[in-house]
Amino acid sequence: MKGKTVFKDFISLLTLIFFVFSMSIWADAPGSVHGVKKTGLTASAAAPEEGEGQGFVEYISGSSGKAKKKFPWLLAAAGAVVVGLVLYFTVFKDKKNDPAPGNQLTVTLGTGVSGTPAAGTSHHDPGAVVNYSYSAQPNYKKLRVTLDGAEVAASGTVTMNGAHTLSASAVEGIDEQFNGEASSFWLPRVSGTWFKGSSFYQWLVQGGAMGWHPNLYNHRFSSSQYVLEVRMRRVAGEFEDWVGISLFCSTDMTNQTGYTFAYGTYGNGTLYKHVNQNIYTTPFPQSWKVTPGYLNWHYNWNVVRIARDGSQYTISINGTVVSTFSDSSIDPHYICLMPWTYGSWTTANEFDYVVLTAGTSL
Repeated sequence: MKGKTVFKDFISLLTLIFFVFSMSIWADAPGSVHGVKKTGLTASAAAPEEGEGQGFVEYISGSSGKAKKKFPWLLAAAGAVVVGLVLYFTVFKDKKNDPAPGNQLTVTLGTGVSGTPAAGTSHHDPGAVVNYSYSAQPNYKKLRVTLDGAEVAASGTVTMNGAHTLSASAVEGIDEQFNGEASSFWLPRVSGTWFKGSSFYQWLVQGGAMGWHPNLYNHRFSSSQYVLEVRMRRVAGEFEDWVGISLFCSTDMTNQTGYTFAYGTYGNGTLYKHVNQNIYTTPFPQSWKVTPGYLNWHYNWNVVRIARDGSQYTISINGTVVSTFSDSSIDPHYICLMPWTYGSWTTANEFDYVVLTAGTSL
């Protein structure tokens, strides 16, 4: 702002110098002669010296013989108008619109935040009240708004009694409690088999196709560090039926790569590794790791947490770590709910909540 003001002041000064210089040129220029009375050489006039050309003497009526220059009032008036406009727009107007530096509001907004005022710097009159309001965009949560470093409500006002800094940030993730309708980002294999309960999301199938029935969350989480936590249970099904969660690399279930952690009636959890598999038609892939039987049987809720930190993974069940592994061959950025059924009996799985927070580790 200071550099801009200096530049404009320089332009103003340059304009004034140019105007004065122009007037100086006019002052030094030969004047126009008006009201000329021409006479020939009289007898008393001295004859021209040898080498001098013949000529005549010009006299100005009512003068002592000296030529007078007429002052250019029109040019002066036009110049004054130009100088006045330059001064107004480059100096006075800017100074009038530049509030005191002490009433500057600086706004910074993180990724995943929307609202007003927008990010940037603005100036306000002393005592002015500025309204603000921010919210987390879809697939972001944990909105945090601070005023001069102190956390404040997501919407409110700022009284400009000095310089202030307003900041809003959010964390990539989801917080699906299923108290209302399920998010539109869920993409079940068969939508008619998924229902919103009173406070849970239920997958219910009677007979139907044997195999996995994935319900993908259609958002790619950019971070390679995140924690996924799901509270789920099986309430009906055969001994061979399973309920699980997956970390996948794409939205294409016909050629999918990733991991699935699932458990069945027997209580053991199994970690499966998919590499370019058709999830809809491929039976169980080779189990990759089997965890001890920390899980409850029918009708009991289990909290399964998978934490990813680059190539490092940690799986915990009901607060107990049951498996850790390292694998850099797969880079999953999608999550998926993964029931499995043999299709002969009624199978029902329920999901109480799904929470993912990016940028954190277990």
